Amino acid sequence: MSDRIFFDTNILVYAYTTDEQSKHGICKEIVKKVFTGDVKATISNQIIGELSRALLDKFNSPLLDVEKVIDGLILYKNLDKVNYTPQTIRKALFNCKTYKTPFWDSVIAETMKENGITEIFTENESDFSKIPGIKVTNPLKSLK
Repeated sequence: MSDRIFFDTNILVYAYTTDEQSKHGICKEIVKKVFTGDVKATISNQIIGELSRALLDKFNSPLLDVEKVIDGLILYKNLDKVNYTPQTIRKALFNCKTYKTPFWDSVIAETMKENGITEIFTENESDFSKIPGIKVTNPLKSLK
């Protein structure tokens, strides 16, 4: 089992936006622990893309600000970056059929597994908990 965690997009969105202050505070602290080296974390190219889209389209963040956030994530050496493969897609489709999970969440789960990561930090407990081999941690659960 890996000692790395995987960040789902929602954790990063809350860390980099202030619309929901309580969620922002918790997620910002989690991300800060990665940047200080206290937590080992991983994201995928998919997460980088989803974060970019959310910041640009949902939050109307200026492109230059989004580029700074994304560059920081890409360049930071203590944050591992991984990608999915064509075989990942095949496995994700199996998850969709077998566990009735959303396609892109299934891609994330299979990308994690292929890279030896078993724990995801996400607010989306319901979908990821259906996929065997994935431990779901919701750092925002106390806010519900």
